[in-house]
Amino acid sequence: MSYIDTWKNKMANNGGSVLNSNLKHSEMMYDLEFKNSPAHREAKRVKHDLTVEDMDIQVYNVDKSVYEKRIKVRPNETLEVGQYIHFEHKGKGHTYIVDEVEDNVVTEFGKATECRNILKWKDREGTIWEFPCVVSYQSYGVKIFRATNDFESETSTNIDIEIPSNEITRKIPLNLRVMFGNSKNGIFKVGDIAVYDVGKLKLTCKKDVYSEYDDLENNLPYNDEGGIIVTTYEIEGRDEIKKNTQEVYKINQPDGHFELVDNNGNLVIISNNADEIVLTGFIVGQYDTLNYVVNGEVVASKPIIVVR
Repeated sequence: MSYIDTWKNKMANNGGSVLNSNLKHSEMMYDLEFKNSPAHREAKRVKHDLTVEDMDIQVYNVDKSVYEKRIKVRPNETLEVGQYIHFEHKGKGHTYIVDEVEDNVVTEFGKATECRNILKWKDREGTIWEFPCVVSYQSYGVKIFRATNDFESETSTNIDIEIPSNEITRKIPLNLRVMFGNSKNGIFKVGDIAVYDVGKLKLTCKKDVYSEYDDLENNLPYNDEGGIIVTTYEIEGRDEIKKNTQEVYKINQPDGHFELVDNNGNLVIISNNADEIVLTGFIVGQYDTLNYVVNGEVVASKPIIVVR
């Protein structure tokens, strides 16, 4: 084997080119020295499917900010916007949410903001959920935090709440009341929910008034009956269909699906989606029932008769 052949084989084993060989060497040396850095932390990552993984990271300050950090990962490791990164430092736990991800060729790093509040609510089934979140005033962009056990006051009455987008948080309803700091002054109502970035949700909230039913001790405000969000469903449309004509039926809360029951060939579905269904009828004088189903439960019904 000639010198050239030996050199080609060596290069192939090291990335195939001088550039790739240097990059592979850089990745190897970076990986070997990763834990030796004073910025190294042993962390846990919460993914969008809510699974938890151990990972090594390095944490660096961003422009002298107390709550924003640059988080580096090992070569061939990745981060995603909206993931939680949790680690212990000097006896204190810190949870960050990844805001954006950049690649510096050798390794990725994420820009992240510390979650200094907990978004807590009770769903329709009575399950209590808690997610670390970033809270800021719309007009000033100042992070909300607790100086003592109370909620930090501010002139603005609107706040933004940033949380990961996952199968749980995407079910948060509008008008949900939330509380921060176990305080009468820390009660807000969700007025809008938007995709802030891929992987994150932004809840826009307005200050709400304290109710005697709010649970300050457990940081859980009252939402309808016993803290459970109750949604009233109503099928909108006529109770009768003229033979061989079409009628449109709509639902006021489109988070389930329509079902046609007791159907003996009387009513026929023309089109069907989450928020509306189009029906036609053929047999005069017979009833069928149109149901709306959410999570396997019938939440609204409408008997429909075919007339001439």
